[in-house]
Amino acid sequence: MEAGANGDGTSTNPAGNITYVLKNLVTANTFDVIQVRPGEYNNTIELFPLTISTPNVSLTSTHGASVTIINGSEITDSIRVTASNVKINGFTIKNCGGGVHGAGIFLNVTSNIRITGNTLYHNYGDGVRLGYSRNTRVTGNFLIHNSDFGIYLSESSTITITGNTISGNWYGVGLFGELYESNDIRISGNTITYQFKGIFMGGMNETTITGNTFTNNNQGIELAASYETTIMDNTITNNDWRGIRLTDASGATITGNTITNSDTGIYLWSSRGNTIMGNIITDNNNYGIWLRSSSTGNLVYRNDFLNNGVNAEDTCGGNAFNNSTIGNYWDDYTGRDVDYEGIGDTPHSIPGLEGSMDYLPSMDPFEAEERGWTELKPLVIAGPGLEYLLLSLPVTIPLVAVVIYTYKKKRE
Repeated sequence: MEAGANGDGTSTNPAGNITYVLKNLVTANTFDVIQVRPGEYNNTIELFPLTISTPNVSLTSTHGASVTIINGSEITDSIRVTASNVKINGFTIKNCGGGVHGAGIFLNVTSNIRITGNTLYHNYGDGVRLGYSRNTRVTGNFLIHNSDFGIYLSESSTITITGNTISGNWYGVGLFGELYESNDIRISGNTITYQFKGIFMGGMNETTITGNTFTNNNQGIELAASYETTIMDNTITNNDWRGIRLTDASGATITGNTITNSDTGIYLWSSRGNTIMGNIITDNNNYGIWLRSSSTGNLVYRNDFLNNGVNAEDTCGGNAFNNSTIGNYWDDYTGRDVDYEGIGDTPHSIPGLEGSMDYLPSMDPFEAEERGWTELKPLVIAGPGLEYLLLSLPVTIPLVAVVIYTYKKKRE
């Protein structure tokens, strides 16, 4: 069935406005597809919120978001969904969502929802808000310049947020729940820019944040009182304050991320039992990683620390900077590797007055290995004592030559 501003809902001209179609033409026992014609749907022809309270409904535009505009009410949601098995696709939704819990799209006690291909712009609350929702995908949307959150989620589980552009909101994505009520949240492939905090989560369990880009935010990712979180393969760059912050968080795995040009790359406050491995942490102004306020029992290894103000500081103690076989690469490590096994012969001291050490510092960055290079023994051309000479020369050019000969590309 169609919906359009020029219809009157009669049998001869059935394409009534969206409000009319939802109230009068949708039935509970079928899967109804409402195809909305191009136009602007505002409060002169619609009654907001547009409420989908019947299951098995697809609300979709015929010609896409750029020409199908829901210009809502400033005091309530534009679209409110209280039923399951609903799809919303292809709209620009703007100027709505004021008041308590207001949003461009508000899902309340729902399951099996798909929100795709929409532009949610300049709403006075959140772009998309999920409460007590299950099995939902928010995919391929633009969430821009909303007053509160681009996407807000509470007490919800099995949610996928992927492929969205989220920019210029107060917070990009907010995830909240009492412990074990909000879980299995997957956030991947999003571009999140110009937020106060790119992702902020509290009281969450089993959340995966992978393959996103965080740029030009005040803070990239913050976990508070959250557990068993995976932060993997993200690019986190040019954020003003922290790239990643953990507050009272445990069981997190932070791996494979590139974290650059923040005040502090990774910051832990009262956080315990987390694993930080395989990251590239470079060019952060003050600290690469900073552990404070009873942050103990954390494992930090196989990371590359390069050109940070201070690569690491541990003010708590009780943290490990190597596992049983390898530590981290530190560009300020001054020790030697006389036997060429790739591990420094002396520990690397971690600042912070707690005596923390990386007992197995890597002599070479792990980035080379991860990109398909394999280590060889340094080339000795001829002559006794040459190896010692190469290690002790006070100039850098011969050492660069050694590095060039130290690696070869693996066969494809």
